[in-house]
Amino acid sequence: MAIAIDEQIAKVIIWILYFVGLYFSLFWFSVLIFEKDKNEKKKEGYTPKITIILPMWNEQDSVEQTLESVYNLNYPKNKLKVICVDNNSNDNTPKILKRLNKKWDFLHLTEKKQGKHNAMNLGLKHTNSPFFACLDADSFVEPDSVKNMILEFNNENVGAVTPIMKVSKPENILQRVQWLEYLMNIFYKYIMGKLDCIHVTPGPLSIYRTDVVNKLGGFKKGHLTEDLEMALRLQDNDYKIKQSLDGFVYTISPMKLKGFIAQRTRWYHGTFLNIKDYKHFLFNKRYEEFGIFHIPMVALTGILSIIGILTLSYLFIKEMYFDIKRMHMTHFDFATYISNYKFEFDLLSFDWMTLFTSSVLMLLIFIIIYLSFVGTKERTNIFKNIKYFFMFLYYFVVYRFLMGYIWIKVGWRLLTKHGGSWAKDNN
Repeated sequence: MAIAIDEQIAKVIIWILYFVGLYFSLFWFSVLIFEKDKNEKKKEGYTPKITIILPMWNEQDSVEQTLESVYNLNYPKNKLKVICVDNNSNDNTPKILKRLNKKWDFLHLTEKKQGKHNAMNLGLKHTNSPFFACLDADSFVEPDSVKNMILEFNNENVGAVTPIMKVSKPENILQRVQWLEYLMNIFYKYIMGKLDCIHVTPGPLSIYRTDVVNKLGGFKKGHLTEDLEMALRLQDNDYKIKQSLDGFVYTISPMKLKGFIAQRTRWYHGTFLNIKDYKHFLFNKRYEEFGIFHIPMVALTGILSIIGILTLSYLFIKEMYFDIKRMHMTHFDFATYISNYKFEFDLLSFDWMTLFTSSVLMLLIFIIIYLSFVGTKERTNIFKNIKYFFMFLYYFVVYRFLMGYIWIKVGWRLLTKHGGSWAKDNN
């Protein structure tokens, strides 16, 4: 009887997860189809002065390529200022910056206080342009990106504009899956942007109004996710964040599992703590869809991931336990099992409802993936390439369990009040 009860509970949990997945997918489609873009007139040819701040810690392998991409920008050079802020690096980054400063005329600053927010604030003190951008020193910007993104500031209420962020030259399966995930996230941000519901301004090339950020007190530590905290503060003060579809930046993603887990743990841990700090958003009509729908959804995603992975793991371990127990009773006579195995399929007892629901959900996900490729100007012919089959298989199976493990790790951190540090995530 106990076994039947726990299986029924597990089935209810799985159906709840199915329902939530379908609900959010259909919601995104309804916003995409029925919510019209706000066709605000752009200031064509608008090229105000802008400062690009590059905070860095131990970026000896990428900083030169990053700066080269900055100085190749298709933007008036007399309106572009570059500030490199070394956040107390202990590798060759300071020496490389000193050498590059002879090639390019940028302001080289050193911030001894550890933390990306401190590096950004030091750069902000030396900024006198109406706009500034944060560019991580392991990211590379396309020539027209800044010129295109600055046009989105066509309303005094726009506090920040975010780019299309892609993984730079993915080499292994983990990086290719992150490449796919980044494209999908941009698609989601584009949809959420229709409802003014963007909740993060990523480090690789987000552009801000200088006076707005100064008025809000500059950057905060934000639980090591200062870009998310800043976005929440902008939303809290009724400033809009827009997603550009014409500004591209490429960033180096973790290629090893250890670095990936460390990065995502920091991101998601910071997300929960920032939501806790801004809990007044939750279900608050004052913030419209952002408070009523989006922030609760962000919080719910982690909780459901933990519940889902624990449920599936329990069912898997339980089934394995009884299989091993049955084999033990027959002294692990595998030959007998194989010879007596019969495949049985009963149309009447088959769970057609689960198959139908899963198929619909998978179809919606693939439509979202396809639209993400189209919206971010990525090649769609990979759907015809068999080698990408393994990327999708990894994404839908291995990656889901990996993300569940990370959320469980985050949950443990929250329970033990464990912190973290600003360290490299792409090892």
